[in-house]
Amino acid sequence: VHIAPGCGDIDHKMGVSLGLPVIAPLKDDGTYADCFGDFAGREAIAPETAELVFEKLKAKGLLVAVETYPHIYPHCWRTGDELVFRLVDEWFINMDWRDEIKDVTRQIRWLPDSIDGQNREVEWLSNMGDWMISKKRFWGLALPIWVDEETGDFEVIGSLKELKERAVEGWDELEGNTPH
Repeated sequence: VHIAPGCGDIDHKMGVSLGLPVIAPLKDDGTYADCFGDFAGREAIAPETAELVFEKLKAKGLLVAVETYPHIYPHCWRTGDELVFRLVDEWFINMDWRDEIKDVTRQIRWLPDSIDGQNREVEWLSNMGDWMISKKRFWGLALPIWVDEETGDFEVIGSLKELKERAVEGWDELEGNTPH
């Protein structure tokens, strides 16, 4: 069993709690970043990559044992492809207002009655974490947020009108990002 703080939610939380350095080893395409020596450019889920890990650990005297055991890894619900965890920056909305939302669900008439919508919604709200509004996927919504690389300050554009007024160029070419 290993811990990889840059490659999984639980591993990341454990790493942070232990004060381990935050390392994001994978690029957008699921291959190792160029700064990872013999691993650079290798696909994270390729069997050859796992073999190289074993070789490197063995060479350093750090390999305790290798054995096969059943392990369920997440897959894309659309394509069935195996998913790889990556440490990335995202935007979240703090959900400390979930109790107010639960109150609103009591005012809604949920149809059809058979789905028990109000209870399902309250259960979902009770169990969710903060709401991630950014998505790293083609069909995700583009967030109108610009970050100043030097200062880290960010600015949110509030409307199409404001975007058009502030656009330096390219407004006439704006089509959005939709697969439809």
